[in-house]
Amino acid sequence: MLVRNHGKDPVSNLKLYASFPADAKVVGCWVGVEGLSPCSVEGSRICWTVPRVAGGKTTAGPFVSMFGTSTLKPGKFDVKSWIDAPWVIPQEVTLEKK
Repeated sequence: MLVRNHGKDPVSNLKLYASFPADAKVVGCWVGVEGLSPCSVEGSRICWTVPRVAGGKTTAGPFVSMFGTSTLKPGKFDVKSWIDAPWVIPQEVTLEKK
């Protein structure tokens, strides 16, 4: 995931969330390079705090998450990422385990 600020002013202290199936196990999560800025696990979602994103279409990330699917039954499941702010559009994707 990438976070992009389309506004002209900087934003700070953003909470970036990603949800995953409750049966999945988080294997790892980081920003940029594996091991840097790990996320926190909050039930069936993970969270990073983004300290600051400058204005002018500046991008932060990539925010990377890996979860194990061995406990998931075959079929489709939804994964969603969002920033907890009223002006943000959540991003969703449907994945399938065969």
